[in-house]
Amino acid sequence: MRLREIELSFVVRDAVAPLGTVVNQPEKVADAFRFLEGRTKEQFWMAILDGRHSIVGIHRVSEGTVGASLVHPREVFLPALHAAASAIIVVHNHPSGHPDPSEEDIAVTKRLIESGRLLGIPVLDHVVIGRGRFTSLRREGLVDFQSTTMLTQ
Repeated sequence: MRLREIELSFVVRDAVAPLGTVVNQPEKVADAFRFLEGRTKEQFWMAILDGRHSIVGIHRVSEGTVGASLVHPREVFLPALHAAASAIIVVHNHPSGHPDPSEEDIAVTKRLIESGRLLGIPVLDHVVIGRGRFTSLRREGLVDFQSTTMLTQ
């Protein structure tokens, strides 16, 4: 009988973005959520922001499969309402490593923007994390964020 050698390695990553981080540019959002790189399932998260766009809370909204994650506005905005959020930014990963937004990503973002408008909690951006890259739907102009502003773009 042959015995095979198995080598395991672990990568230690920050579990969540540090509270108090000001996320006023897509690069800062991507840096804060870099821990999503390499995940094998799609995860949808949000940063709950104060009036200065500092992170006051992080919430994982859902975890899906290799290619999809179910997201409903009530699951996104309930924690934001409890935290008295001034705004939110949503973030999710693509396990494929390619951060190109899908049509569903764009449709979900539009629904969240409309829900946020009704609730008075603007969605400032939706950032898709890939392997070593990211896409900001706001920066790419893929969705109309209805006159919400990041402090600097």
